[in-house]
Amino acid sequence: MDRIVAEVLDYSTRTIEPELKLQRVRLDKILLEGEKKQIDQYRALTQVMADSIMNFQMKLVQMKEDTVYHLSDSEIDYYNRSQKVMRDIIAGCWNILDNHQDEFAELQKDMYPKMVIWQNELMEIVSKNLPNSFRNEFGQGGMRILGMEQLGPNNMSPVFF
Repeated sequence: MDRIVAEVLDYSTRTIEPELKLQRVRLDKILLEGEKKQIDQYRALTQVMADSIMNFQMKLVQMKEDTVYHLSDSEIDYYNRSQKVMRDIIAGCWNILDNHQDEFAELQKDMYPKMVIWQNELMEIVSKNLPNSFRNEFGQGGMRILGMEQLGPNNMSPVFF
């Protein structure tokens, strides 16, 4: 698993980050000062949550396949609070996007082909390095995580459609 993380980080640093930095400069030119500050706050919050998710995933990866892991009350609470924070961040980003629709449409048009390539290349890195137990047995037994039913929904869209 360490090899996957190292290769993904290397790919991200070498390939994705330089392009994102260029696009952030482009983005900063169209945002108002208050919007820039809000985006910076969102970035900081999401980084903390991403680090927490990565730490939890690494904890699970280090366990044996036949392990039963019971989510603690604090893990469940953190997850549910994080989902609320992410919904707030997404809503805030949509508000900013609505203020600059034409500029974002151009940015998205430029970035989409690159994002498709990145996603495919990252999936190739991950899939070629996954242990056989993940490839062949994922979802067929293995590790069980108790307490998942106490996690709030992270995507309520089916409720609305």
